Amino acid sequence: MGDTKEYVADILNERGYHHDFWDFGHILWRPLGLLLFELAKPLTGIFVGDSDRTRLIITLISIAWTSSVLCVLLLFDVIRRTGRRAWVAWLVSLAFLTANSFLNYLHTGSSYIPGLTCLLAGIWLLLQREEDLRPQPWFAFFPAALCFAAAVFLWLPYAFVVPAAAMSSLLGRGSFKQDRRVVLWTLGQCIAIGMLLYVGVILGLGIHDVTSVKAWIVSAGHGQIQSRSLIRLAFSFPRAFIYLGDDGVYFKRFLVHDPYAAVPLLSLFRLTFCKIALFYAFVAAVLVSLLRSSYGRRMLLILATAMVPLWIFALFIFQAGSTDIYLPLYPFVFLAAAVALQEKKISPWLSLPIVLCLVSIVVVNGAAMRKAVITEQRERTAARIRDLVPHLKRNSVVMTVDIQEDVSEFKMNFPLDPINLNGDWRNYNVLEIGAQRLANWRQDAAKRALLAWSQGGDVWLSARFLYQTPRPEWNWVEGDDRRIRWTDLPAFFSQFDRGESSDGDDGFVLFARTEKNEQLLGEIAGV
Repeated sequence: MGDTKEYVADILNERGYHHDFWDFGHILWRPLGLLLFELAKPLTGIFVGDSDRTRLIITLISIAWTSSVLCVLLLFDVIRRTGRRAWVAWLVSLAFLTANSFLNYLHTGSSYIPGLTCLLAGIWLLLQREEDLRPQPWFAFFPAALCFAAAVFLWLPYAFVVPAAAMSSLLGRGSFKQDRRVVLWTLGQCIAIGMLLYVGVILGLGIHDVTSVKAWIVSAGHGQIQSRSLIRLAFSFPRAFIYLGDDGVYFKRFLVHDPYAAVPLLSLFRLTFCKIALFYAFVAAVLVSLLRSSYGRRMLLILATAMVPLWIFALFIFQAGSTDIYLPLYPFVFLAAAVALQEKKISPWLSLPIVLCLVSIVVVNGAAMRKAVITEQRERTAARIRDLVPHLKRNSVVMTVDIQEDVSEFKMNFPLDPINLNGDWRNYNVLEIGAQRLANWRQDAAKRALLAWSQGGDVWLSARFLYQTPRPEWNWVEGDDRRIRWTDLPAFFSQFDRGESSDGDDGFVLFARTEKNEQLLGEIAGV
């Protein structure tokens, strides 16, 4: 579900009069969500009752789901306009719909899919204009520029592919001189729209100096320390298209030589190599096919213009390991595949890996994300926490190891489950791998426990904190972040008094509110 629960909290918090509401990276997503939430209240109230939180979650998910339908239709029509083979448009559009990141985020309340829809809408509008060979006035490109700007307002990384999107006019029938004019006018208007909005928001927030502007921009990173690794990028890029399950964990364990869960090279190849090899064979076949014609080379130029800046951004500024960062490349990758398959003299040896990869995307991702699999995952985690729920008070906190722990994923990924909707409890991940706060995890955990007690809540610990070694199925990777070792966890938490525990050896333990614990936590927190 990505950051859906954070968006919901920010929108409901004072209805938007704070910096988190105007987040630099998603500057219009929360305002749009709030607007549509208010407009849809009469309708959502009929189905889900009077809970603002539930109605807002439904509203955000509905925006993403509706956008995904429009997104696929736009891509289908764009492909049909660039070639004459109907089966190619159907196959590529189906693969686009079932691509890993797209299929996941269309069910969430995140802004990625609405932003992608705006990007494709702009490309579609430009190609509509290109069918008219007459010279176009400058304002004819304003609708496309507005769509591109809207994509950036919903998620900033779309800015890195806007030049490539504007160059989509190269796929039309215009002359090079006309195409250059289209690109320049579209980009110019898009930049002007963007500057107007961002300057307006900066002034509206009362930010009047460069230092404050920089702090506002940096806050969009949420304290993440970026992973600058070509290996991580090379692995995560195909994972954005093909579901690899926990293969990423196994891959990291292999790279860092995890002593708790060693992964032999042969096992790694069996788990990941086939899918990744197929994806890169697909990429190679597309590139070779595009080089064989002038029209294909136009598409290749557009693809390179999109990929290079986004990859640089992912590698040096954002997180190369996040699959969502590659969503802006989707229109260009799938459109390139369609253009390659529609080349008149394409070799069967080139078309085979392209078709095979597209079919694999549909089959593998469809099987991995079918409803039965998700339901089983939800029930397995709910069973672990269900015994704990009756013991939770208002403002209680359940401390888990990190985001990989199933309870943390349950809280994040199933916000509409009755356990999450009806229970007034919070989940706190003690560790946030790759974040700045990991350096002070002991102090932060101590402060969070004291805060919960001061608000009348209890603190419950995952029993995993007390295990001397992690189980392989917990997805812990020793050495993934060198600032933390697993042994640090039992060494820290075993010093405190504990109370009752829930059922099972993988349950939860009450962090007892005793004089000894309060004194220790106060010393650690520095209060």
